[in-house]
This record gives sequence, structure tokens and C-alpha cells, in this order.
Amino acid sequence: MKKESKNMFLIGVGLIALVVVLIVIFGSGGNTSVNSNSGNSANGVLANSDGKVKEFNLVANEFKFIPGTITVNEGDKVILHIESLDVEHGIAIPQFGVSQTLPVGENVTVEFVADKVGTYSFHCNVYCGSGHREMEGTLIVN
Repeated sequence: MKKESKNMFLIGVGLIALVVVLIVIFGSGGNTSVNSNSGNSANGVLANSDGKVKEFNLVANEFKFIPGTITVNEGDKVILHIESLDVEHGIAIPQFGVSQTLPVGENVTVEFVADKVGTYSFHCNVYCGSGHREMEGTLIVN
């Protein structure tokens, strides 16, 4: 009976360890998809301990992003809620792994961590008409 109790104890400890590992992996976001309509996180990374969550509402319309400039701090988790009003657009911020199509009339959420100081351009990456090349914005990471 003693050997049976010891085996049950070891199985219990093993199951607890497995649950802890699963919580660590999946409980902290564990999401590694790159920017989809369901709001997945680029790179599957959360802001560091000094970073904050910064959320912005953007509109893509008539060859511009409104607002055209976004300012955050290094380490901030950036959440963009973007709606295209006129035609299908896209948004790309290559330095942060962002590349997302913006279907007209849908609110799309894009998330990433601003882990590099600098000034970066973001642009429409879906051909949207004659002003497509001018459709840009600026991301400033302090």
C-alpha cells in the first residue's frame, strides 16, 4: 500500500507541474499570431515592466490615417483600433512586425510592443487608389 501511495503522490505532483507550465505558457497571452481581426499580438510579447498599455483609435480614409502621428514610450504595449471608412486599406509597420489588411467598415485591432526607440513610418500596404503612395503616418517611440 505504501508503494501505491507514493506513486499516486508522484502522479499528483507531475500533474500540478504540468498545470503550472500550461498556465505560464497560455495564461500570459501565449498568442503568437501576427495581427489578425481578433486582436492577436504581434510577436506574442507583452510590454516590459516599465511599459504601459497605450490604445489609439485610428481611421483609414481617403489616403490618410487619422491621427497621422502616434507617440509612445519604449516598452509600451501599443493597441491600435483601426477602421477603414471608404475602401479596403492596410497598415504596415515593418520594424514591429505589423502587416494587417483593413476591410472597409470593420474595426480591426493590431497589437505590438514598441521595443525600439526611434521614428518610424507606417503606411497603407493594400493598394487603395491613386493616392495610395501618400498614405503614411508616423510612429514616434521615445
